[in-house]
Amino acid sequence: MKKLFLNSLVFLISSIAFLGCSSTSKAEDKKPIESSSVTKEYTFSLLAVDEERAMNVKGMSQKDAEAFGDIILTDKRDENIKYLVKAKSILDNSMIVNAEASLNEFPHGGDKYLINLQLSKEGAKIFSDFTAKNVGNRIAIVFNSKVYSAPVIAQQITGETVQITGDFSKEKAFEIVNSINLKKGKTDGTK
Repeated sequence: MKKLFLNSLVFLISSIAFLGCSSTSKAEDKKPIESSSVTKEYTFSLLAVDEERAMNVKGMSQKDAEAFGDIILTDKRDENIKYLVKAKSILDNSMIVNAEASLNEFPHGGDKYLINLQLSKEGAKIFSDFTAKNVGNRIAIVFNSKVYSAPVIAQQITGETVQITGDFSKEKAFEIVNSINLKKGKTDGTK
């Protein structure tokens, strides 16, 4: 498969909420997870769902999708669930200043982690403009070519800090954060 997601941003999640935030990380939760997987090439992207053709995805081939500038991706939990998404990412890694993982301290957070992304001014403007124009449409949160969630955009999302909450284990949250920060020359989930 072509590397369609090179230098792109993907947020993973099962149930997701985007909120303006400040970091709530605890010192012990900022330690990087020691894993050889952090050195692998990971792809983190945020992609628009092609709402106009999404209902036809089951009958489409990758070639059919490419004719519309789209790609077909499968769900992280169920390979039978398919998403038709725009091949071009909304944000790329150059628009992320920093990524951190922290324990979700919101109600019902349990032992799940969240991801805080600090966007550049350009990234914040692009994301804000995109969410303003796409209220009511879905956005696909993708990691390694798997869709972790495709939540509906409820309102315009503004600001340079974005928080992603969902079904992240500590290991998965730090794996994602470390993959983003490695591309920035950083080695852990801290600033």
